[in-house]
Parts: sequence; C-alpha cells; structure tokens
Amino acid sequence: AQDIAQMTDFARGNNEDPNRYLEIKSPMSDLSKDTGGTYIDAQLSVRGPLQQMVQDLSTYYEASYIPPAQEYDGKFRTIGVKPLRVGLKIQAKTGYFAIPPGAAAGIRAFEAPLLKALSQPQLPSDFKFNASILRFGNLPDGNTNALAVEVPFSGLEVKEDTHTNLYSARVAIVAQVKDSGGIVIEHFGEDIARRGALESLDRDKSLAVTMQRHFMEIPGKYVLEVAIKDQNGEKMSAQRVPFEIPVVPSGPALSDMVLVRKMDTFNEDADPLEPLRYDTGKVTPNLSGIVPHDSKSVSLFMILHPDPHVSDQPTLEMQVIRNGKAGRRTPLPLRLGSTGATIPYLASFQAKSLAPGDYKVKATMNQGGDTAIQEISFTVEGQPGESGSAEPAGHGGSGAPADESALTLEAAAPGPAGELAITVPTDAIPPPTPEESQALIGDAQIGRAHV
Repeated sequence: AQDIAQMTDFARGNNEDPNRYLEIKSPMSDLSKDTGGTYIDAQLSVRGPLQQMVQDLSTYYEASYIPPAQEYDGKFRTIGVKPLRVGLKIQAKTGYFAIPPGAAAGIRAFEAPLLKALSQPQLPSDFKFNASILRFGNLPDGNTNALAVEVPFSGLEVKEDTHTNLYSARVAIVAQVKDSGGIVIEHFGEDIARRGALESLDRDKSLAVTMQRHFMEIPGKYVLEVAIKDQNGEKMSAQRVPFEIPVVPSGPALSDMVLVRKMDTFNEDADPLEPLRYDTGKVTPNLSGIVPHDSKSVSLFMILHPDPHVSDQPTLEMQVIRNGKAGRRTPLPLRLGSTGATIPYLASFQAKSLAPGDYKVKATMNQGGDTAIQEISFTVEGQPGESGSAEPAGHGGSGAPADESALTLEAAAPGPAGELAITVPTDAIPPPTPEESQALIGDAQIGRAHV
C-alpha cells in the first residue's frame, strides 16, 4: 500500500546505522554486499559507514583453507562460510578458481587446464593448429625471436547468430619455452575471442585465430610447448616443438623468412621492439604454408643483417623454384640505412604470376665475398595446368626489434586438505590511531560536500 516516496523515506531513515544500508535493494547494493563492501545512498551521511570501516580495520582475522580437491582445471568452485553461533556476520569470498596452490600470481584461470594437458605424456589432438618459433637474429636489444600460433577456423566450433549475421569463435592459448634442463624461461597466454560477418566464413576459407609474442634469448636448444582449448566446443590440442637458436654468424646473415598472411596497421610507440613490423605495418605470419588460389599477392618478410665490419654494400637476389624447376635469380633493390643497421625486407609476387604448385623461394645476400642464404617453401592452391611466371619485387625499410613473466609454481602450503587454520598475519595492518580515524571521516565528509 506504500508508494515509492514512502518507501524511499523509510529506507533513508536512521542514517547513523551502517548495517541497514545493506538492506537497500538494488544491483549496486548487491554488488557491495557480495564483494565485502558497504552500500551508501548518495543523499545520506557517510559518517556511519566510515565509522564501521575504521572498526573493521581495528579488529580482523585471516583464515586460510586448503581445498580437498586436487583437480586443478581452472574452473570456479563455490564456497560457503557460516557462523557457529548467532549474532556473527561474516564476509567471505563466494568461491575460487581451481589453480595450483602458490600459482595464483602467475597463472590465470583459463590457463590451468591447458598447463595440466601439457604435463601429460600423451598430448590431446582434437584439432589441428600450427605453432612456430621465428628467429630474427641480433637486433638492437638482443637476440630476438617470435612465437607465432595459428588456429584455423576449420577445426573450431564457430557459433553463428542468424539474427545479427555474425559469427563468434573463442580459443584459449598457453605457450611456454623450456630450456635444455626443462626450466620454463618464457610463458605466454591469451584468451582470444573473434567475431565477424557470417558471409566472410564462406568467402574466406583461410580464416584463423592467431597469437604472436616476441622474446630475447641466448643461442641454445629449447622446446616450445603450446596448448589450445576451443572454448565453444570444449576441445583441446597441444604440441611440443624442439627448436634451436643458432649462434650469430660473424659475417652477413638473414633471419628466418616468413610467409605473410596479412599486414595490419602498427604504431611503433605501442612496441618499439616488435620484430615483425615493416614500415607502418605489422606482419601476421601464414604458418600453414598454403596460399589460396584467389590471393591477389604473395609476400615474404625477413630481416637482413649486413656485416658492419665490411665496407662493401650488400646485394640481394631471390630465386623461385616451382615443382622442382628453378627459375632465374632476380636481383632485388635495397634501401640501405646507416652502416651496420639491420634491414626489414618485404618481397612480393603478383598472384597472377604464380601458377598452382609447390614453391621454394631462396634468398641470397652477398657482401664482401661472404654469402648468407635463407629458404622457405609454400604451396599455391588452384587447378593443375595453370601457368605463370614468378618474378619477385621487393624493397627494404628501416626498423628494429616484451616479454611476459615466466611461470613459477610454489609448493603448496603444508596442512591436511580441508582443515581450516586461523593465524595471526605476519604482515598485519596496524589499526588507525584515533586522530587518523577522525581525519579520515572528516576528509570524506568534506569531499562528499564538494561533490
């Protein structure tokens, strides 16, 4: 029988009682209660809630709980804390993510099941994906390498919304690099969602979810481990890929050659160490080695390392070999920077010049009588019998090459699973002094008046 005004007046009565704010029914009130906070109506005094806050800071306990479950799958587990006697009000978390003890700072929830999969001797293989380490050699900040992961849409469960004419795909990726002793020295992870127009699914069969990260490491033998989960289809696949970072040669050198999937706009200020940037763009690698028959062009990216101790200018040639038949070696132009500077280089072929077939491209850099050679293979799709010539065109530009924290797991805290322990915190927060309490309440009330 009460109208809205009467209900509001009733709710705002007795504003010196901090506990009654929790009874206001609104989404923001629920949010404050569920996260251990206090809801304050904009038109009420803040003195009562602040006094309660000061009291809470003066007396508190810390409880630790070791869950009995040992299945660290990264899923959310709910918990409940109930008082054993009346008159007690408890604020507690509603649950936790099942990740290994001591790893909360280094592992996100979506990574836990992927790391578990990598710990198994038999890796899952529900769908195909490509992963590779691209080696770019010595750049201004060190020996630089890039991790590239490519997950084709063809192996994923893609959700389609006919009402909006949009699709969505989502994958979680974890990758780590281990040294020869099995120690994790690089750790990367990302939960990636991709959306787009439904018509693009039929138009572009080469769609893929990609992830790239770069890191610096000394020469040696390593192992790349990658695990991927299709979040829509609950499928998982993983790979272990041994690789080696070679010793930097004393003369001229070429980095790994990269087949380009696409070029995206790139701002150098976002990451000045990015090795896959070229001019104002960033290269997304095509790890599949397959070039669709309707591609307008084919591009290859690499970084040239001239010998800074040789005065002779370097020269670059490329040779295209199709189905085992070698074409002529084509000289390519170079825009040389300062002496000894590395040269990001992009070589392109017009699609009409590349007939379907299996290709190998060989790049040769000569300087002062020394030679550096790099090769890459790929396949151009299409109908047999089509013909064409392959003459590369290229140009070089200026450029230069963030790592993420390594994964570290601490041992689980001692104690039987499921046993609750309440202890005095070693880093307890000292309660505020009476002067600090009054100053805190006074400043907050003045600030509220200004607002």
